[in-house]
Order: sequence, then C-alpha cells, then structure tokens
Amino acid sequence: MGENTLKKHLEKCQKFVQRKRIKLISDDNIITPRIWQKNDIKINDIPKEIIEKLKKTVNENYEKFNITIGKSLLYTEEIVKKDFENVYSKEQLSGKNSKNIFQEISIFENAKKLNLILNTNKNIIVELGCGAAELSKTFQIGCKNDSSHILIDRMKYASKNKFDGQIQEKINESNEKNNETNYLMRDVIDIKNMDMKNYINKEKENNNVVFISKHLCGNAFELSIEKIISYHNYLLENKLEKNNKDSVIIATCCHYLLNSNTYCNFDYIKDILNITKEEFDYMIRLTSWGTLKDMQSEHFKLGKQIKYILDKGRCEYLKQHGFKNAEIVEYIDSTYTKENTLVIAYN
Repeated sequence: MGENTLKKHLEKCQKFVQRKRIKLISDDNIITPRIWQKNDIKINDIPKEIIEKLKKTVNENYEKFNITIGKSLLYTEEIVKKDFENVYSKEQLSGKNSKNIFQEISIFENAKKLNLILNTNKNIIVELGCGAAELSKTFQIGCKNDSSHILIDRMKYASKNKFDGQIQEKINESNEKNNETNYLMRDVIDIKNMDMKNYINKEKENNNVVFISKHLCGNAFELSIEKIISYHNYLLENKLEKNNKDSVIIATCCHYLLNSNTYCNFDYIKDILNITKEEFDYMIRLTSWGTLKDMQSEHFKLGKQIKYILDKGRCEYLKQHGFKNAEIVEYIDSTYTKENTLVIAYN
C-alpha cells in the first residue's frame, strides 16, 4: 500500500535517513515565520467520515484550481545523443540507475527548453539538497562544462560519494582554456540558514541563477522557495533584476510531510476548499496514496489530485512573490517514478 511505498522511498533517501531525528526547526531569517514540523498523522488514524468528506470536497472543487499539468518527457535517445553524447554507456541507460539518469537529463532539458540556461559562461547553478551533486554534474555537462555551481546540503558527504571533484576538474580546465572565472562552492548548511548573497559575489550578481533540485522532501521545498524569493527581492531592491535572470526548476516529492503550518499557501487552498487547518493536515496525509502501484484506484487518483493542488498553491505563491510564470510539468514517465512532476518558475 501507499505507506510501504513511502517507507521504501524514504529509506532510499540518504538525506532523510540522516535527518529524520530532527523534527522541530525554528525560523531565523525567512519571509514567512513558521514552525517547521513534519506531519505525523497516520492514514489509519484518520476517521473514515473525514476521508469521505475530504474526497467529496476535493472532487467537487478540483476544477476551480484550474490546474494544468504540462508534459515534457525530455530524455529520448535523440536528446541524449545530442547533449550527452558519450557520457553514458548503453548499460547505464538500460540498467537499474537509468531512472536517475533520465530524471536528471529531463530536468536539465526542461530548463534548456524554457531558455533558463544561457548559451554563455554566466550560468550559476544552485542545487538545493544536493546530496552527491549528481544533478549538478548533469547540468555542467549540459552547459558544455561552462557554468558555476553552488551546492547546498545539510549533510556532509564523503569525497568518494560525491561528484564535486569531477565538477571542479572541468571548471579548472574551462577557466584555464577560456580565461573564465567559473567556480564551485559547497556549503554544509540547513536551507533555512542559507543566504544566497554569501555565495554570489558582486562581480557575479548579473549572472543567470538557476535553482535546481531532484529531491526536496516536503518542507524543504517551502524552505527553499522562501530563500529563493528573499534573493529575488534583493535583486529587485538593488535594481539588478534587469540584467539578472533567476529561475526555479525543482522536482517535488513527499508532500505528506507538509502540514498547515509549514505549507506556503494554506489560505489559497482554504479559500477554494473551505476547510479547516485540521482538515488540511488530514488531506495532506492522503497524498501518500498518490504513490500507490494501482494507478486506477480511487485512492491513487485522490492522492494525486491533492499533490497537484499543493503544487498549484506553490506556483501561485511564487507568482505572488515576483515570478511571472510558474507551472507544473510532468517530466518523467510514471513507470519510472510516481513522484514525476516539476515546479518551474521564471520571468
């Protein structure tokens, strides 16, 4: 069932395994003060009448959200050959790790498709919850080894388990060959304590900044967009936005970890569904059904609908705070993973 699927998913996520003991985080310097506590409600503890009420409420009001899910599965053989020729072997593209490779390629290609990546050396790629920085490595290859990289993760990774060395080597080669000043920086820090001004110096403030992530569980997405918006506001206040383009392309997952206090746009959803915070917390917990194997079941459809509602609220929040465009895009087929959507925001 959904509970088991989620358990396996979280066991694979090293970041979560290392951090699951941290249940309560206080705010310091983010836009909307909240208590960052995960949702501990279990589906089996939710009264059946509450589930039926939420099901009825979601089904009757879903169309009011005007949710459009784009579909952009950009990891075909032709695409891989064009932008990643000789990078992956046939065995890699057909083996058990092919899912991760196709996810990373499709995230990059979706950024490229929307012109979030410039054809210059002025791309700064910021990977949030970066882990071993495999996604950043993919972006570097896609950028023809001509980009700077900022890696953020609250867990320290052993050198043998990360791609920093490979990224730095290509940066050194490119800088020497083309007389450039691209750089790599990794900070072991909680996203809530991150300040982008510490990573991008004055000389680089006119560069193109792309915030990326393949795995931001629950609240980590909310923390991230608060910090991204804070940096966006800094650019506006200092009249740098005309020369600077900042964008967001993040794969969302583990919505069930959210709650009414941590979610960024509760009022937006409350106004449409007319639900209380307690009901909202119950509703969030039902998103675990959106990872069930039986995609024809009513439980799966309801869980998926709620995930889309939550991501639509995130898109609206990003629009409210300076991004002209914000959309939900299916970027990889559900046969690879049920957590297969991106939130993309840009100007």
